[in-house]
Amino acid sequence: RLPQGLQTTKTCGASHMAESTFTKRFAVLGYQRVSRYELEDMRAYARLATALMTAESEKHAAHVDSVVDGMSEAEREAYFDTNSDTHELMLRRFPNQQQQSLVVLTYTVVETRLIAIARSLLRAAQPGLVLKDLAGDSPFKKARTVITKIAGLNIEQGLWDRVEAYRLVRNAIVHNAGEL
Repeated sequence: RLPQGLQTTKTCGASHMAESTFTKRFAVLGYQRVSRYELEDMRAYARLATALMTAESEKHAAHVDSVVDGMSEAEREAYFDTNSDTHELMLRRFPNQQQQSLVVLTYTVVETRLIAIARSLLRAAQPGLVLKDLAGDSPFKKARTVITKIAGLNIEQGLWDRVEAYRLVRNAIVHNAGEL
């Protein structure tokens, strides 16, 4: 039976969480360890991608400086008019797109892990019930409901708030061109 106040689109027989809090926490810690490794990989990827993007931007800026060196003001203006798209891409748009992609990718890793944890806990608490059976449209919110209300794990509010903030930023990037 779901805790009071939870809604589902599917009815289930009464069953109770058979696992102890220790067992639930052990499962969550296992997922947490995997998530930590994935996030460390993401940090390494972000550092490398940023370094490569910065190096390419610096090479491009040095190339532009060498090309325009010695040109008259009119020639420089004509050069920049002709090549402004490449300059804009290399120095502004590509780095911005890269940073946005990293935010989306990192959030996806976190949400995927939270969903995996929730599915595992839900299987133990309510056999036959799956995450999509819970009311609502946000996988993050459904996972949070399972973890805190169905499994009864006490997770610090500040952690949920940070994930929610990243979710809002991710959604703004994906659905609203980065506008919050």
